[in-house]
Amino acid sequence: MQHYLRFYIKFHSYVIAVATIIGSIFLAAVLYQSTDFLYPLEEFYDYRYMGSVGLVFGVIWLTVGISLFYGIFKEEKKFVYPFVAMYMIELFLLVLRDIIMIWQNKRWYNMVFVNPFGVVMALCKYPSVTKNIHGAN
Repeated sequence: MQHYLRFYIKFHSYVIAVATIIGSIFLAAVLYQSTDFLYPLEEFYDYRYMGSVGLVFGVIWLTVGISLFYGIFKEEKKFVYPFVAMYMIELFLLVLRDIIMIWQNKRWYNMVFVNPFGVVMALCKYPSVTKNIHGAN
């Protein structure tokens, strides 16, 4: 592989890893400061972003981000797979959340996959994730 292409792929991967680490720390801090830890059962569709569950997911994303960074640095695929698995779990939770919100007749602009801008933002990472997995041989 040519040097500039290898540099581009690794740089892009490092940016994703660092953004994951910083984003998970920031999101966990915001969730810890701005949310209550007890919610009514009627709002269970947003459970992923509530209280202790949000903090647990923040810690998991921090661990996954560190694993991704290490996997890119050592160029080992097995350390990249947790990022892919966690990304797919988050995507599944978003789809499930939107389905439940449709059943409950919630507003369309709160849903990710019904809102056109939300679809673009949620799925724009998919090509870069798959490219980085295949590029981290």
